[in-house]
Amino acid sequence: MNVAFLTKLSRIADEAAPDTGQAAGATALVDAYRHQLFGCLGIGSSRRPTLLAKDEAKNALDDLRLKVLRAELDAPAGAAAIYLAARQRIELARRVLELCIADDRDSGLQEFAGRDRNARRDDARILAGMRGRLRDRRAFLTSWEAIRQSRDLLARCAAPPAD
Repeated sequence: MNVAFLTKLSRIADEAAPDTGQAAGATALVDAYRHQLFGCLGIGSSRRPTLLAKDEAKNALDDLRLKVLRAELDAPAGAAAIYLAARQRIELARRVLELCIADDRDSGLQEFAGRDRNARRDDARILAGMRGRLRDRRAFLTSWEAIRQSRDLLARCAAPPAD
């Protein structure tokens, strides 16, 4: 996968296009590589990656960054800027991956989006119930009475015994 990436990147760097077009092509190539890598490892935008997938992606990006750096050092001055743009985009992908929180609890789940939708429905139902209880004046007075009784009990416990 890295060999094909470097071959395509060297073709982009060798093209006679303006620098902005070459840099855009290099960043698009890195984005395609990242998308394919994350897809192979099961890292989607709608769920958190497992710790194993996150480590594999980090290692692959580190390896690719090192190879692009070596190619950048061997390239002529004009092409080195294209390799630099690709290396910076790889570094950005590495930093984004570092910010992802790994979650191994749900690694066995195939579909996360459906569970997420049900959780939102449950949250809405719970919030509606809480709002209804807050509107009920009896619940408020009962809570106020329980708080007053607790304060009285604490005051009696804190007071010195009367002999």
